[in-house]
Amino acid sequence: MDLVYRIIRFLVRFALKQYFKTIDIRGSARCEEGPLLIVSNHPNYLFDPILIATTYNRPIWFMAKSVIFNAATRPLLKALHAIPIYRKMDNPDLMHKNKETFDHATQCFEKGGAILIFPEGLSINQRTFEPIKSGAARMALQALDSEACKGLLIQPLGLTYSTFHRVRSSVTISFGSPFSVKEYLSSLSKDKNPVQSLTDEIHKKLSDLTVEIREQEHARLVEKITTVYSSLNTHTNYQQRLATVRDNLEALGERLPAVQQELEPEIDSYIGLLNSFGFGTGTIISNQRLGFLHVLFLPFHLIAWLIKLLPYLIVRALTWNLKNDFKRGSILFTTSLFTFLIWYMFIGFLTLFLTGSLFYGILAFFISAFIVSLHYRYLDEAHIAFFDTLLPQRISPLTLLRKRQKELIEKLEAFRKF
Repeated sequence: MDLVYRIIRFLVRFALKQYFKTIDIRGSARCEEGPLLIVSNHPNYLFDPILIATTYNRPIWFMAKSVIFNAATRPLLKALHAIPIYRKMDNPDLMHKNKETFDHATQCFEKGGAILIFPEGLSINQRTFEPIKSGAARMALQALDSEACKGLLIQPLGLTYSTFHRVRSSVTISFGSPFSVKEYLSSLSKDKNPVQSLTDEIHKKLSDLTVEIREQEHARLVEKITTVYSSLNTHTNYQQRLATVRDNLEALGERLPAVQQELEPEIDSYIGLLNSFGFGTGTIISNQRLGFLHVLFLPFHLIAWLIKLLPYLIVRALTWNLKNDFKRGSILFTTSLFTFLIWYMFIGFLTLFLTGSLFYGILAFFISAFIVSLHYRYLDEAHIAFFDTLLPQRISPLTLLRKRQKELIEKLEAFRKF
């Protein structure tokens, strides 16, 4: 694995753990050896490829739309293992260049490499699964013409975000079982079109790994109810909760509009309270008291605030007026990644200058990043514990929050079918 890719992946993996409160990986084991085509849904144009690339231990090449390649970006994209794919919607006159792209993919497979492709061909922040294109199937079938690619596997995976633009949210990555392209083709009857059949198979497997909600009006209600349940201490991940809520709402049938009209104002009020406390999706607001670990981590929280204050204010100043939810999370993540990285490097160079020791400079860089990482990991828990310990229960604002939560859950459970 080349050094630039290794360094970038390490930094991005660390940054992702700060941005997301939880990254839940479930399903089948990741395929780490041999030629592999990874297919995934594509709800977020930036997070999807970097989440997948940092989840595998092996290097991943990925298909990216050709319009982002230019003289300025090409060197970086090449270092990140991006391969241009030419889409009809961008420029139909350049579609012939996909032959070079597919040949590049075959060469990668021949070396035992892994390629990521998003068969939907576009990214939208919605819980819908778009009709997939045939590119993934055609790429796999072309590779089979090479003897070195006879063992090519396809591994499907599904990405489910709790929100598309909020920091400290959650994401579930569901891995499907890899299957052999050669064995799949051998099971097809001769009257079947290999490209269409393999495309349909990929679509079916991806649909099983995602939670699809076709009606956008219902999607918003499903997400709101899932947020309520996410504040409970349960053992289910966000994707499972989302699917359960969707199925129960669909089971209401014609009663759904009346139920929505009755419950949605109360749900909005509860979520507004959550947001006013700075709690994100997935924050569990069960009763907590200050314990030994909370007291132990108090200095870490104070030091972390001092370390992160300036870069935090810079990021906030640069992103405060972002109104496009589609790009907000991606821009916020990218801005934070570079701002905090530069700040940690500044702390390291300052320590080097003051001590004259390269070792202490490197140590200061990593310790600063580590302290801020611990701070973000336990911030919500410490926040709740301090409220519960320092304020009497009868006047604590969390008491009102928990009361609203209990009332809402009781009403929601009354409509629950399964």
